[in-house]
Amino acid sequence: MKCRVCGSQASISLRSYNTAYCETHFCSFLEGRVHSTIRKYALISPEDRPIVAVSGGKDSLSLWEMLTKLGFEADGIYVDLGITDYSARSLEKTKQMADRLGRRFYYFPMGRIFRKGIDEMARIIRRTP
Repeated sequence: MKCRVCGSQASISLRSYNTAYCETHFCSFLEGRVHSTIRKYALISPEDRPIVAVSGGKDSLSLWEMLTKLGFEADGIYVDLGITDYSARSLEKTKQMADRLGRRFYYFPMGRIFRKGIDEMARIIRRTP
């Protein structure tokens, strides 16, 4: 399948839109959809400073980057669940994104607030984290 915009090899096919895009034009399409949805439903007004809950994963970091690119002064918030190995890596990715975007992020360590991390809480209630 070919990109609807430039005719090169498509990276993604969107059946619901009956179209396909290369990587570059898909990003432009997605940014346009996000921006028009925000405007259409008045989700963020010009004086707002949205905060994005970031996990350190690709979805939340991409949203944070996109909002910043679209001109919204979005900061991040990271809740450290205290998951062994995972939380430290996620926190580092969040810090890197904040530096790259030139934005602030707020850090809330669950272990300090509840005196236990999610791993320990899971053992206590006998559930998987």
